[in-house]
Amino acid sequence: MSTSKLTDFKVLVFDVYGTLADWETGIYQGLKPMLSKYRASSGWSRKQALDAYSAVESDLQTKYPNLLYSDLLSKVHEVMEERLKAASGAPCRNVYSRWKSFHDT
Repeated sequence: MSTSKLTDFKVLVFDVYGTLADWETGIYQGLKPMLSKYRASSGWSRKQALDAYSAVESDLQTKYPNLLYSDLLSKVHEVMEERLKAASGAPCRNVYSRWKSFHDT
C-alpha cells in the first residue's frame, strides 16, 4: 500500500457546509430574528425553521440553477420573509384602521 503525501495533490476539496462549518446552527441563528417578527413562525422549532428554509432553498435552486450560493442565501431569506408576511397578515393588519371614512358617511 502506497502512502500519499499532501504535495501529491494539486487540488483539495472540502464539503464545508455541515462538515467543517455548523451550517444548520448558522442558518437557524440567522433566521431567528425574522421568525420572531411574524405570527406564522414565532413558535417554530429549530426543525420547522430549517425545514421551511430547505423548502424555499430547493424551490429557488430549481428556479435559479446558476445563482451563486451566497446570493441564494440572501434570496432564501427574502422569499421566506415575503411568505411569512403573507401568512401572518402582517402587511394588512393595521392598514384598515387608518382608512378614512367619506365625509358623508
